[in-house]
Amino acid sequence: MITKEDLSSIHESYVINPNEKVVNGILRGLERNNGHCPCQVEASDNTLCPCVKYKTTKDCCCSLYVPMVS
Repeated sequence: MITKEDLSSIHESYVINPNEKVVNGILRGLERNNGHCPCQVEASDNTLCPCVKYKTTKDCCCSLYVPMVS
């Protein structure tokens, strides 16, 4: 099973969502999808979490990664 510890922040100004309910739901989706974003329809190298969209735009469509609040 994928855990929060497996998902270290990729970008220093983003962190794992502090809402445990949201994170647990996303982790279950990642587990069902073999590590692929649960928000994406197709599974490819581009949808492995963290997905290419997040890596390039810093926009996490499933809200697993959120901007760090200072």
